[in-house]
Amino acid sequence: MRVSNLVIGVSGRLLLFYKLYFFPLDLVFHLSELLRLRLLFFKVVHIMTCLPPSLFWKNLKRDLQSFLFPAFQLNEILFMNHSA
Repeated sequence: MRVSNLVIGVSGRLLLFYKLYFFPLDLVFHLSELLRLRLLFFKVVHIMTCLPPSLFWKNLKRDLQSFLFPAFQLNEILFMNHSA
């Protein structure tokens, strides 16, 4: 329980730090809440299916990467539109 709460807290703070520098403020809170909900969802799925911890963290890492990479692309689009 404490490890998952720590992961949610640290990842939320890192995401918020990143978004404050690279995204408009109205998107910051929306995206950090989205990430928090996804982490909570995987925590519930892990408890319900009793996945081995290594498989759970591997799936979580893959999902976080798929969630964050579109954010980098969105950042490039916003920057290009803003500078044009």
